[in-house]
Amino acid sequence: MSVSLRSLRAHVVPSDSGAVGRYRAIFPAEALAQSIQEPFVQQRRGLGGEVPVYAEAEGAEVLVVNRPVAWAVVEQLRAWRGRGCAIVVDVDDDYGAHPVINGIDNDACVAACEIADMVTATTQRLLDVYATHGRARLLPNRLHESTLGQPRDSDGQTLGWAGVVISRENDFEGRGAAIADAAEDAGWRILVIGPGYHVERAFDGAEVESTGFLDFDGYHQALNKLDIGVVPLADNDFSAAKSALKGLEYAAHGVPFVASPSQAYEELAAAGVGLLAATPRDWRRELKRLMGDSDLRAELAAHGVEFAAQQTYGAYAEDWSEAWDAAVKHRQGDPAA
Repeated sequence: MSVSLRSLRAHVVPSDSGAVGRYRAIFPAEALAQSIQEPFVQQRRGLGGEVPVYAEAEGAEVLVVNRPVAWAVVEQLRAWRGRGCAIVVDVDDDYGAHPVINGIDNDACVAACEIADMVTATTQRLLDVYATHGRARLLPNRLHESTLGQPRDSDGQTLGWAGVVISRENDFEGRGAAIADAAEDAGWRILVIGPGYHVERAFDGAEVESTGFLDFDGYHQALNKLDIGVVPLADNDFSAAKSALKGLEYAAHGVPFVASPSQAYEELAAAGVGLLAATPRDWRRELKRLMGDSDLRAELAAHGVEFAAQQTYGAYAEDWSEAWDAAVKHRQGDPAA
């Protein structure tokens, strides 16, 4: 997609048309385009195995890419930088800490970040890993307005998790059994919003329903079926660098949740959004408390919705604009950038 922001000519290339490309490229660019009444065109070719085509970036002052995880991409970024175009690289995960992510070459991502005029990321932990040169801006995940205010569609006793279990099985070690025990004791069902691979194993053999793969809109519609959400996280470097996006998504849909105490979720809990559980015992206790107290669920849900409504890309568009503008200034030799 190409978008003009004020006098700056930016060309934004999302890694895909799914959640990562939307949250880290498409939605920010869309918000900036809307703020100045300029349209944008989505660049659909991915940045993974295929070599992206940047011909439309001709004349751009800044080229913005997220998840540049292939060496072919790095070479093109070097070429565009050689033409005087500023480069912004956006990172959303610590790819080096999670080697099972298919199609991800962390060395390529590190190289792209090294040559970038600006590295943007979802958490400070990621900037500490990928922006050691200091050219960095923290740009937390926000929410798209379309995910707010959707009608609820729950049965009053559904506990769920959203994601792909097969890539996050470590997150459920010890925690999955505790979650399943709490649900069984309360007579609640467990729903995974995602594919059904390994879901019973993740929840210690409990009966689990799953939606299968869903597109972005279907995923958010399915979140409305949950009465309580869970965000179990393994105690490792990958989890420590993750943002609290899943919690924000739950909050946007009026779903109170329990999460592992990573820094991102500690910050959300400090804002009154979500509860924390560090041990299996904590997980059982907090989930039982939520399942047994409809007033508490309603109170947390209402506060979560109110909080989420303030976390939109439209409200924070200027953060992206400032980061991209700083990249251009760095390319032009401004020492203050």
